[in-house]
Amino acid sequence: MKKKALLLSLSLLKASLSAEFEIRDASHSPVEGFSESTYEPGTEKRKVYIDSEVLVSSKDVEDAFNQKAGDAYSVFLTFTDEGSKKLKELTEKRINKELAFVIDGEILSVFTVMAPISKNAQLTTFSKDEAEELTKKILNHN
Repeated sequence: MKKKALLLSLSLLKASLSAEFEIRDASHSPVEGFSESTYEPGTEKRKVYIDSEVLVSSKDVEDAFNQKAGDAYSVFLTFTDEGSKKLKELTEKRINKELAFVIDGEILSVFTVMAPISKNAQLTTFSKDEAEELTKKILNHN
């Protein structure tokens, strides 16, 4: 089975012992039933609309590790068999639609699904400390 990796930028994270990682439906245009929110990709603040339903969560993560990837450090996630199945099914149905990665209720990134994602995802951060902290939080939560 072909593994897909997903890159996204993470902002600074809260200093809690564990983090709830979530994937939710999102849109940059208003959608009935979605809540309006904002997030900061880079230095700009953007409006986004987020569904309250959690599609994939920390409980669907089997393992997480971090390592240097290019100029940044990344957190690599491996999903459980059930999590992989959920992620593959939901991303197959959402090609060219937007999803959001959320940690502890904060939107990290909104991205357009370009291809099905199943077993693995790569979260690219700004520093080694952030990558190590996020890895520990996700592993402590699942």
